[in-house]
Amino acid sequence: MEIHAYLLVLSCFLASCYSGLIPKRPSLHPQQDFCKADFVIRADVVSGPETEGYYKVFKINITEVFRGVSGLHALDANLTTKLYTPGEMSSEGVTGPYGIKAGVEYLLHGEILKGVGMYTRFTSVRKDWDDVAPQDREKLQYYETGCEERNRFTGVKA
Repeated sequence: MEIHAYLLVLSCFLASCYSGLIPKRPSLHPQQDFCKADFVIRADVVSGPETEGYYKVFKINITEVFRGVSGLHALDANLTTKLYTPGEMSSEGVTGPYGIKAGVEYLLHGEILKGVGMYTRFTSVRKDWDDVAPQDREKLQYYETGCEERNRFTGVKA
């Protein structure tokens, strides 16, 4: 009997998620996500994750920088650095079946954590580069200008 009650509760929860009763993050225009990020890069994930303190860390090779050049001081001559992500105990982790995988090139958004470095979480924009449409790739070249314009006219930090 307990199993039936559990399945009923689970079914109701899943139905409410599907029907939209549980609020989801509102969809932002891609440029809004871009402007909110400390960095936006195209990068190959070389290896990882390795555990380093409270973080899961990936070694990445940055192939293109769209935003955050001034914050990327930790790069070596080959544009290789570490990408920090939440550890195992966090619901924001990026490992697992829907997470970042070694050997794949991604479009990554994230923040620069003082004393840590480049950091991304599950809810940050993370997209397989092959899935980024050609017109969206082109727009990435111009989004930074829009962030600067927004700052100038609204005074809002992008």
